[in-house]
Amino acid sequence: MTEATDQVDVQKRLVDVLDELALPFTKSVFGKFPPDLNKIFALVVAGGWAPRHPAFGGELLGLERCYSRGDCIAPLLIEDDEIFFDQNMPPRSGDVVTFTLGARGAEAQNSSLPPGQPRWAKGDRWAKLYVRWRGYDMLLDRYGSSMTATLAACESPDDVPHLAPIRQVRRAGLLLFGPPTPDMHSVQIEANGATFVAENTAASTTIAVSPTITTVLSQTVGSFPVAASVVVTCTGEWQFNTGASSDSYLLSAGIAQIFGGGPFFGVLARSPTGTVQAASSTNQGAFAREQTFALAANTAATYDLEAIGVFGSPATSTFKILNATLKTEVILR
Repeated sequence: MTEATDQVDVQKRLVDVLDELALPFTKSVFGKFPPDLNKIFALVVAGGWAPRHPAFGGELLGLERCYSRGDCIAPLLIEDDEIFFDQNMPPRSGDVVTFTLGARGAEAQNSSLPPGQPRWAKGDRWAKLYVRWRGYDMLLDRYGSSMTATLAACESPDDVPHLAPIRQVRRAGLLLFGPPTPDMHSVQIEANGATFVAENTAASTTIAVSPTITTVLSQTVGSFPVAASVVVTCTGEWQFNTGASSDSYLLSAGIAQIFGGGPFFGVLARSPTGTVQAASSTNQGAFAREQTFALAANTAATYDLEAIGVFGSPATSTFKILNATLKTEVILR
């Protein structure tokens, strides 16, 4: 399994465990009884929190948004995070939820404010970690504190609190969560906007002699909910070394979309016609390649930096690609 898949499995199991907390007499993986309420927040952080159903692409346009204030549930949310929340999705244990503070909740919070913190008022928006605990809707923070959702959000204990799960967070300009694929970082793409998706590097790769093609770097991109243009850029250095014999050479590299076309090789370097490179010598230079590919909606594609060499004395000469970088950028259409 990939690291991203492993993380998704951890998150799923964590939600399953938290759901067990709603059952008063159910054994959980923590032992005979559920863990203390003041320990659950730390367990969620250690397990690697993520929204159950991350929103991305066009889905974000249908969600409400606001900005976080304070750090009471850091590192899940920190000051000035932009949060996207779903008013129509019911909460489950393990969700980070947002809600409007009621008069009773504001009074309770203002009774013990830290020095210098502004007072809270009815209608201010809050965000907390939610768990269903022994029949109660509980809201938790990183200090081990907790309160019932009815106290925080309702004017009466008989009211039903409206808790909206957070489905995406933008921090320092980047979306934090994506679909459960190996390319989870790829969600940070907005309509008609290019964004950095991924970058791979390789310090040194020895290139085979024609007709064998050598893959230097590879990157899988997608899927996305709409069609996209993928701009693939590769840079690096080439190096040709002769051994005991002098040699002529033709060195090429290009970007290939696997099962989709290419590679489109470009010549990196060649020995001038009628000349050879002296024995036991080195020649080198830099290169850059860029190519744009079309990517259909809900599909993924793999892009490679590939190279090939043609020279007369393969037993003694070597062709290498050094300090190579393969970068993909995406524009949603």
